[in-house]
Amino acid sequence: MIRFGTVTKYNGERGFGFIKDNTEGNEVFFHITRVVGRVVPQVGARIKYVCEVGEKGLKAAKVWLLNR
Repeated sequence: MIRFGTVTKYNGERGFGFIKDNTEGNEVFFHITRVVGRVVPQVGARIKYVCEVGEKGLKAAKVWLLNR
């Protein structure tokens, strides 16, 4: 299912961050390897993503940046 959100945190050295879901307000983990084109996201970037449940909770399976 495609969801929309905003990047709230990103650690460039470690290549991961978190998304705040626009609808439910959940915090969702993502890794740079899941970002289409591996474009480094900025905090505040609007994104769309596919969410799945991982071992440690919600995570993004695929991420697209909407504003560059």
